[in-house]
Amino acid sequence: MGDTCREIHETGFGEWGFVIYRCAYGDDEAWYRYLKYFKQAIHDKLVDQNCAFLEKYARWTVVEDEADLRAASKLRVRQRFVDWRDRNTVWRKAPEISKYIPRMPGEATLRLPRFTYCLHVDQDCLDTVDAHAAAKPTETYYHPAPMLVVALIDGDYVDLSAIDDYKCPPVEGCTEEYVGWQYMPVELLPCFYNDHHYYTLESEVYIEYSRPPKIYPLRIGSARWEEGMRVILPGEFPRQGSP
Repeated sequence: MGDTCREIHETGFGEWGFVIYRCAYGDDEAWYRYLKYFKQAIHDKLVDQNCAFLEKYARWTVVEDEADLRAASKLRVRQRFVDWRDRNTVWRKAPEISKYIPRMPGEATLRLPRFTYCLHVDQDCLDTVDAHAAAKPTETYYHPAPMLVVALIDGDYVDLSAIDDYKCPPVEGCTEEYVGWQYMPVELLPCFYNDHHYYTLESEVYIEYSRPPKIYPLRIGSARWEEGMRVILPGEFPRQGSP
């Protein structure tokens, strides 16, 4: 978490973490349970990284607006996020070398990650809380609880599907390899934030990026419980009342 600490010090902006857009409504109890385990996952990861002191600087700003955000697409959330971030962005200090060398492909802008990425929690993500909560009390290193999942959105993404000759199966209408977002476990958000001060999610498209419905970092495509992994993909998690 060294980069996060460095930028808090150098920018004087004493916050890190992402804005969370609630896009699932109708079950407030499940939502509050999700937030409870969300915060617990962040806490546990910071403790594991010997960075518990960073918890007091964490800001997971929750945006709730049922009229606009119920079942909102990633595109709609990105639009709303970009409108907010363009009015509030905090910039990193440009390195001295940037005077002589232009920004390279895959290199991040000078925005802090808080103003480049945001989080989207829809029903698919919310449905991961039950299995996570049930197994959490008895989880071990070799038998972890199923992941609590969130969708992370790249605010800088531009969909070029219309002019891209290479077509992948559509994901919310996008046929590019990189669709501008990915599913990931909540527990990895602190590390993702730290690692993406200087390079972009898009730069990982052929390395670590997991195209939905796969979940980073496992890059698996099956919705069934994986042998030894105990992972279920969003969108295929059993709803209440379903078999």
